[in-house]
Amino acid sequence: MKLTDATLLILTHEARVAAANYPAHSVRERTKVVVPADAMADITLVMDTTHSMNEEVNGVIRALQTFIEEQINAEPPPLVSVIEFKDNVTLRSFTSNMQQVLDTVQQFRVAEGGLCQEASAEALGLAINHTVPGGTIFLITDASPYEDADLGVLTKRLRNKGIRFNTLISGDCTTSSGQNSWKK
Repeated sequence: MKLTDATLLILTHEARVAAANYPAHSVRERTKVVVPADAMADITLVMDTTHSMNEEVNGVIRALQTFIEEQINAEPPPLVSVIEFKDNVTLRSFTSNMQQVLDTVQQFRVAEGGLCQEASAEALGLAINHTVPGGTIFLITDASPYEDADLGVLTKRLRNKGIRFNTLISGDCTTSSGQNSWKK
């Protein structure tokens, strides 16, 4: 068996055996699909999904819906990865099926957070690892990275790979008046 599209990175395999006069027997197993270190996406979407990001996540959903409706059939279609982060980072999808990308983003549960500073630098590092040279990364967040993040190293890695880096930053931790203010 060969998995050709990891989609949501979970593979469910079910086997069922039935015979006349015998009870059916079935086995179902879920296996987490590991994306190899050398797997590279053309486009990587990196999204903060803490509770303050509801409007931004809805905006990405609308943008993906529009993109899918207007998309000219590209051959081959781009390979897209989706990375979600709060205080931890999770690779959620790795697919060339744009409907699956949309489904992944629609399934995000915007929750948690509250304290400013999120794992955006860690998520960006993972995105750089899995984006082709000359590819594109979109980072959507409203919080600053952790204080120990080495943004200089990340910038150098982006430049060395020629990655187009696009951001939607709707807040940060530097002001005390915003909803994402961070107090030590």
